[in-house]
Amino acid sequence: MTDESAVPFLTTYPSRLRRLAHRALLVLSLGLASPLSAAELPFEYQLKAGFLFNFARFVEWPAGTLPEDTPLRLGVIASAEIVEGITEAFHGKLVGGHAIQVELMTMEEAKKSPPHMLFVQRGEVFDFGSELSQSPVLIIGETPGFAASGGTIGFVFRGDRLRFQVNIAAASQASLQLSSQLANYAEIVRSR
Repeated sequence: MTDESAVPFLTTYPSRLRRLAHRALLVLSLGLASPLSAAELPFEYQLKAGFLFNFARFVEWPAGTLPEDTPLRLGVIASAEIVEGITEAFHGKLVGGHAIQVELMTMEEAKKSPPHMLFVQRGEVFDFGSELSQSPVLIIGETPGFAASGGTIGFVFRGDRLRFQVNIAAASQASLQLSSQLANYAEIVRSR
């Protein structure tokens, strides 16, 4: 049995150590422990990339939307650096046998050729009244109130923890089936 007082680091910085260990375990559990060489994606976006990957695993698209030999398309309305980092995070990963194809998009491009998933970076404009809201697209954003405004999933911070909100009505309108496992970890919100 060890005396914790003999290890000053553990007694002096327990909450910091726990937070660091929690983050490291979260990143490892999401399969993103390897460094991202080209973009050096900020830690926040490494976490979000892991969440995006898991969202894809726990959503079912309507029959015929995602044929067998096609990639799952993830449109990203964000800076090129974020897109590059997310692309590297998903390199070689599969969801239900589908490779993940990350694409830098504008809102207009997403409307013309809707991806299976669309991530909208904070500060980017998203048209909630567009036909995309009725298409089978999992729409994820990080602007405060994104899910309550009509997006399917919105990232939120609760203190220093990254969480997510799910708008079940928006998912239903898009004909997407969300796994109960996904809903169990989410804050459920309604459209305003």
